[in-house]
Amino acid sequence: MTTAIMNFTFAPLTGVFSGFHSFFYSLSKARAASELHRMGYIEEAKKLMLK
Repeated sequence: MTTAIMNFTFAPLTGVFSGFHSFFYSLSKARAASELHRMGYIEEAKKLMLK
């Protein structure tokens, strides 16, 4: 019974946490690319965003 309740409550949360991870990963890559571009490393910034 406990396993069923745990699966019912935590299964949807897995998708939420995955979404948060994807969002903040994209945000950090964009910020890093922005800083690289600001410092003059334009090719490295392009590679980072296209990777």
